[in-house]
Amino acid sequence: MEKKTAARRCVIADDIRSSREMLSRWMKEIGFEVLTGADGGEAWEHLQRTTSDLLITDLEMPDMSGLELIRRLRREGDAGQRQLPVMIITSLSDQKMSSIARDFAAATVVFKPIAKATFLDIAQKLVRHEKVKDVYESNRIGGGGVAGISPSLRALIDQNR
Repeated sequence: MEKKTAARRCVIADDIRSSREMLSRWMKEIGFEVLTGADGGEAWEHLQRTTSDLLITDLEMPDMSGLELIRRLRREGDAGQRQLPVMIITSLSDQKMSSIARDFAAATVVFKPIAKATFLDIAQKLVRHEKVKDVYESNRIGGGGVAGISPSLRALIDQNR
């Protein structure tokens, strides 16, 4: 009898439904079980109820931002959650994004939009605990996303440094 291996599981947090659905579909295509949330609070609830192999989170979301989610995960999560690989996905352009990710113990920052093959390669490397780049630029001609991080998110970043 063949031994059945458990599917990998990831949690995706993004307030943009179309983005959540696209990323979820991509992850399912490579065999992941996917739980989604429209903000960090919903993602946190998923993370509390089940074991996950990867967290993919947007930065600016209502109620609980991606950075608040990561901070909570690292401070309040169990031992496995504190080591969970985190991919930040964002359309916000900020020259300090790499250091922000490091400060919050995220593995990488991926600027939207991103090519499917690149996204899936990053996700698979993260669950295998392989090295990834600090930042993956947008595949949009001309580079990064929309300019600027909101003052409230900037305050959260500064507060945690």
